Amino acid sequence: MSTREEQLRDALAFDGEPLEHALVEDGTVLLVAAAGRLSALDARLLVERVVDPAEAPDNYVVVDRIPRDGDGATGDGWRDVAVEHHRYAAPASPLEEAVAAIWADGLGVPRVGVEDDFLDLGGDSFAAVAIVDRMEQECGISVFAADLYQLGTVRQLAAQAEVGTAR
Repeated sequence: MSTREEQLRDALAFDGEPLEHALVEDGTVLLVAAAGRLSALDARLLVERVVDPAEAPDNYVVVDRIPRDGDGATGDGWRDVAVEHHRYAAPASPLEEAVAAIWADGLGVPRVGVEDDFLDLGGDSFAAVAIVDRMEQECGISVFAADLYQLGTVRQLAAQAEVGTAR
């Protein structure tokens, strides 16, 4: 078993039980059999706490079960039974990059994609206040904590800040 496989096995547990999982499409997609127990974003956050985010899969798909062919190999049937998808979207501008880094640090997660929702990442009012303060100090962005709830994502917040309508 490869080191990456061992890391995935160790990361993907729910209530102490390992979750069945499989890497497909040259390791860029991780299937996790956890429908109703974990979201695709939760699976990504679990993996990125153990696997270097630069080496983690870009796509996470939560399914009811891992489809297998007659030889036990992962089949393409997951496309038909997929429950939820999450794809990491990298920052596209220096402002998005800075805001994403502040969010990641403030929320205690390895990385934040520009389409990840503040609340889904575990954001709360305490984190919002601290993040808003850092964004103003480090990026010159003047926003209210409520803007993190209303705009929801790094991309939306950065876009509003760039046109000066966030506050």
